[in-house]
Amino acid sequence: MTIPLLVAALVRQTTVLIAQAATTGGVRAPLAQVADQVFLDLVRELERQNVSRKVSADMFGMGLRSFLRRIQRLAESSTEHGRSLWEAVLDFLRQDSVVARSRVLDRFSRDEEVQVKGVLFDLCQSGLVFASGSGSDIVYRAATEDELQSMRKARRGEGLEELV
Repeated sequence: MTIPLLVAALVRQTTVLIAQAATTGGVRAPLAQVADQVFLDLVRELERQNVSRKVSADMFGMGLRSFLRRIQRLAESSTEHGRSLWEAVLDFLRQDSVVARSRVLDRFSRDEEVQVKGVLFDLCQSGLVFASGSGSDIVYRAATEDELQSMRKARRGEGLEELV
């Protein structure tokens, strides 16, 4: 078996295990941060094995600058130590019904503005947060649990063709 096939088989079995654990006993454990966490864990393990960041970026099919930005964005928030910026921003948005971008940027002023905006974009793309408006007038709202359940049901069949 070649190394790429072995890696693909390991990933497949790991995703099956995660899916089973996340749905055990009818529970629906949130999986929104799994991909980001796997990315960070892989990066850390590659570093422990003395793989340079340039080589790691190439292994992920990314340019070095994009790779470094993603690591920095997913790493700990400068505003809230011990938590990722992604997690801290999502929790902040969940505290109010609607939050203006300027308020989010003020709250996370110790973090780079471009990173906070990147996290907001990622949260919107993932469906965890809704955005309305544009430019400096944009406002955000965290999706409710009912909305998340509805989206999961609607997306249930997505990606099956690609998987097969």
